[in-house]
Amino acid sequence: MKILSTKTLENDIALIKLPSSVESNEYIQVISIATEDQVQAELGELVVVSGWGLTYYGYPDSMATVPMAEWLVVLNNTDSECKRFGTLVKDTNICCSTSNSWDGPLQLCDGDWGDPLVNDGKNKTLFGIASFTAYESCVMGKPNIFTNVPKYSEWIKSNANI
Repeated sequence: MKILSTKTLENDIALIKLPSSVESNEYIQVISIATEDQVQAELGELVVVSGWGLTYYGYPDSMATVPMAEWLVVLNNTDSECKRFGTLVKDTNICCSTSNSWDGPLQLCDGDWGDPLVNDGKNKTLFGIASFTAYESCVMGKPNIFTNVPKYSEWIKSNANI
């Protein structure tokens, strides 16, 4: 069993057992989970994060009413922007930042923790789960840190019985 460390933010991942099966529809779909032996999110790759969090920091009434999505670019965990978190960023994390090719108003914000990070290929795959960002939540251009799902693929398989 892996337990979230509130000091190091390691193991920021959870599994939820639903009381009954859920049928897929236009709003609910199954996603593949990346494993360690698959190609993982590559440096410089554009990936997508989506969710329903705040749209403005400090304004609790600014929760998105429809899902929002943002293009992010995968950075090296040793990038200067990622290193600002010191020892919090480990190999069990993925560091991303807003893509320079996109000038949209979106950034991870309060309420986005747990949001999926996926590749945008034909077969979407879950690579990351939103974990934390800079103190200045919702500030454009600051790095976002995700739990690196492939690093937990064996744990997921053994605990989800898949």
